[in-house]
Amino acid sequence: MPFTIGGEWVAEPAPTLPKKPLKIVLEKRKGAFVTLILNIKPHYSDLKALCSALKQKFACGGAVKKETIELQGDQLKGAKLYLKELGLKV
Repeated sequence: MPFTIGGEWVAEPAPTLPKKPLKIVLEKRKGAFVTLILNIKPHYSDLKALCSALKQKFACGGAVKKETIELQGDQLKGAKLYLKELGLKV
């Protein structure tokens, strides 16, 4: 709650989300599929919590690496629907 010197309230600017949608990619590594959710940091601040929610929802393993969430297996359609439910552009 910032103030000016005169004691008046100054409205804080509303946070704006980037206009770029998230990118979900399916890769094949050593014969197994890996679902990558790329550049999610500007859209969602707590990556570990989101990764845990995705792993529980799809009963798979996963990890957070830099600004990327990696999920084991082909979780492309499910991850896309789940992220849309959270209000994120995919």
